[in-house]
Amino acid sequence: MTNEQYFIGQILNDPDLVFKTTVKDNEILSQKNRIIFITIKSMLQRGVVPDLPTIHADDPSISVSFLADLTTEVFTSANWKLYEKTIKEDYRKTQIRTICGEVLESKSSSQEMITELMKAVDGYIDADDYGIVKHTDSLNKTVDEIESAYLGNRDVAGIKSGISGLDRKMNGFQKRKLYIIGGRPSQGKTALIMNFVLHAQECVGIMSAESGMIELDKRLISLRTKINGESLGRGDLKTTDFEKIIEACGYLTEKTKYFYYDKPNMTIEELLLKAREMKQRFDIKALYVDYLQQIKSNGSDKRHEQVADVSIKLKALARNLNIPVICAAQLKRGDEKSIPQLSDLGNSGQIERDADCVMMIHHGKIDVLEEGKKIEREGSFLVIKKNRDGATGIVEVMFKREHYGFYGVEFGETEQVDNILF
Repeated sequence: MTNEQYFIGQILNDPDLVFKTTVKDNEILSQKNRIIFITIKSMLQRGVVPDLPTIHADDPSISVSFLADLTTEVFTSANWKLYEKTIKEDYRKTQIRTICGEVLESKSSSQEMITELMKAVDGYIDADDYGIVKHTDSLNKTVDEIESAYLGNRDVAGIKSGISGLDRKMNGFQKRKLYIIGGRPSQGKTALIMNFVLHAQECVGIMSAESGMIELDKRLISLRTKINGESLGRGDLKTTDFEKIIEACGYLTEKTKYFYYDKPNMTIEELLLKAREMKQRFDIKALYVDYLQQIKSNGSDKRHEQVADVSIKLKALARNLNIPVICAAQLKRGDEKSIPQLSDLGNSGQIERDADCVMMIHHGKIDVLEEGKKIEREGSFLVIKKNRDGATGIVEVMFKREHYGFYGVEFGETEQVDNILF
């Protein structure tokens, strides 16, 4: 008896399995078994009890003796999940073999063939991720995640940012969440992203449609050595600087692990494929994207619709890969002395809706309350305008533009300044 036949036999003995299984009609490869499966499902939807005679009456092509043989061979329905998994796996393998054969016979270029294969196979990766889940199952998963965070003995649950005040507000970058880092042109969006990469303490992925990997590595070296970034680019260095560079490269090799994809003008489809590849091959724990408006979408000619499409798909990516996605976004120029607002997110309000957390880079003056008094403070700030599961407010930072560094600023017992007056 095949796995499909045994599974159909289990359904005949316990018809309610039809409502529990995630097996789809087309995933039953045998036409004979598929007809029985579809017939039982149709009868239940019409309120008809599917016993052997009624199934035969509903579709005379189905043999009663064949159904009887199936029910006789089945000893229990308790392990139906095992057979469901086997059926879905057999279907996937069959489909992937078919796709590979079609692509190999095509006249596409090698790169086009790779893209087509990954795009096609991608549809089978998360087939079982979504469905109706009983509350006890979701609670067990939730407690397991809480316990894992506790046993991890980390001062923050998520991926570290390297700025302790920011980590305290967000508890690190959390799984399944989309973080937007807003900044006006030349305000330090890429620099902040690379600061996060340097302090992640996990294997991470970097998608850059703005800067090349050599440029980004120079930023990391400058950040680690505190050598002026412009001097590093020009080669205007001292002999002692090379010792620092060697040390920095050693640190980056031993203490960090990151993977680049730096194609200019990349599409959101390319980004999704490469992100999945990074997750499957290297098990990345976070993805950093620089920057949102530079990612193209083929869905529309209207720019705001393209940006909305990219935002929606980045949010879905965070959930599907079970990792945080941290994405830089361009803000409208406006008055650079004013504190950025959510409405300044360029091109689309969809970004604000999709993001779990939005923080803005602001260099300039800001009003705060200290001991009940309004005080104007000038400096560099990360303004958290939206935080779905945490506090909003501001974190003051020190920005060293010459080597792209963002650092926390301590104020007595706390690093952050709350109660912004807008």
